Amino acid sequence: MDGVVGRQGLLEGFGAGREPGRPVQVIQAVVRAYSGASHTATLQPLGSAATYSHEIKVSLEITSLTPGERVLVMLLDEHNPGDAVVLCRY
Repeated sequence: MDGVVGRQGLLEGFGAGREPGRPVQVIQAVVRAYSGASHTATLQPLGSAATYSHEIKVSLEITSLTPGERVLVMLLDEHNPGDAVVLCRY
């Protein structure tokens, strides 16, 4: 299976400068606000009634978001929300 990378190996390849072996996390969230000027969003992780993450970068493939939409978010470092990005709507 030359050249084939398993799911975990693919995820570990993301995030240059991260601690080696630390997996990337992908979470589900609900959009609470979107700023077109800064192309960032305020998100509420699913299952979390009181937690909001502000100024999360949005993928350039997404032109805009509407409050209430569900999105997938990739966390390169779970302790630094500035390293997160909204990947897509679902």
